[in-house]
Amino acid sequence: LWLLFLVFTLMGFVFSPIPALSLPKLTVVLAGLFGFYLAQDWLETDIGFHWLVWLLATGGVALAALALITVAWPTESQIVDLRFVYRLLPAWGIAHRNEVAGLLLLLLPFVVVTVWHPPAGIGRWLALGGSVLVLLVLVLTQSRAAALALVTMLLTIVLWHRGYQRIVPAGLAI
Repeated sequence: LWLLFLVFTLMGFVFSPIPALSLPKLTVVLAGLFGFYLAQDWLETDIGFHWLVWLLATGGVALAALALITVAWPTESQIVDLRFVYRLLPAWGIAHRNEVAGLLLLLLPFVVVTVWHPPAGIGRWLALGGSVLVLLVLVLTQSRAAALALVTMLLTIVLWHRGYQRIVPAGLAI
C-alpha cells in the first residue's frame, strides 16, 4: 500500500505544472514516510518508545527556547497586554507566533509526560523546567487558535478518563 502511495506521489510531482513548487511538498511526503517507518520500528521496543518521547520532548523545549529569540512578537495589545515583556525579548521576526504556538502545542504532551516519567537524577527538574518554558512561550504567543486547541485537548483528556471513549472521537470529528 505504501508503495502505491509513493508511486502516486511521484507521479504527481512528475506531472506537476510547476515542479519547483511541488518539490518541497514531495520532500515533506518522503521525509514523513521515512519518519513514520522509523518511528514504527522504534515503537516496537520499550527503550525505543522512551527515546522517541524524550527526543520529541527535547525538540519541544528547544523550539520554545529558540522561539524566544526568533518569533515576531506583536507590537499592539493582544488578548493580554504583554508589550512590556515583548520589549525585553529580541525580535528577529523569523517565525510567526501562531505557527510556533501550533508546533509547541503538538509537542506539549511529550514535554508534559516527561515530568511524570523523568530519568534519574536531575531529570525531573529539567523536565519540569522544560514544561514551564513551553507553557510560558505558549502564553507569550497569545495565539487564540492554540488556546482553543489547548482547551479542546484538555477537555478530551478529561472526557476520556471519565469513561466517555465513544463520545470523544465523534465530538472531535464534528
